[in-house]
Amino acid sequence: MSFGANLFAVLVLLPVFVIVIIYYTITSDKKIIKILAIAGTIGVTMACMGLIKSFLNTPIKLTKAKIIGEYRIDTHFYSLKNAKWQYDHFWFKIIPADSIYFYVLDGKGRITKYVNKISWSDGPPFLWNTHVNSDFNYLKFPGNLHRGHAGFYYVYSSEKYGNMFFRKN
Repeated sequence: MSFGANLFAVLVLLPVFVIVIIYYTITSDKKIIKILAIAGTIGVTMACMGLIKSFLNTPIKLTKAKIIGEYRIDTHFYSLKNAKWQYDHFWFKIIPADSIYFYVLDGKGRITKYVNKISWSDGPPFLWNTHVNSDFNYLKFPGNLHRGHAGFYYVYSSEKYGNMFFRKN
């Protein structure tokens, strides 16, 4: 539960429960049972909402094993013809040997591979960093990691194509 929900429970709900219970023991009024039920429902609902919010706001924990793999353009960010073209022409692989391979398919059907070394850090949000030795369009700038609750993706800025969103296959 969040700090605000805990504070609300202690400062508002707890005194209300105490007062209602004292009143019920003195008068034996049935309306008090309804008030207790409503107040309890509000308290439980707030506690559940706090837990759900905390769960959904916690980003995925990344390890080296989860990062290693092949990444392709995520066409869900831009579902137009250009996104499909980028999907077909650009991808990269992170391999266990501390390297990253960027692949580019040119207009003549040739695949060019750019190999760069990776240095790994201890933990999130940046678990690896490339040592780029290329002036290729989208390798000039480091990729940005974006993590959510359910997954992660990398965004590379390209002078020619704008943002390129890569997600692990």
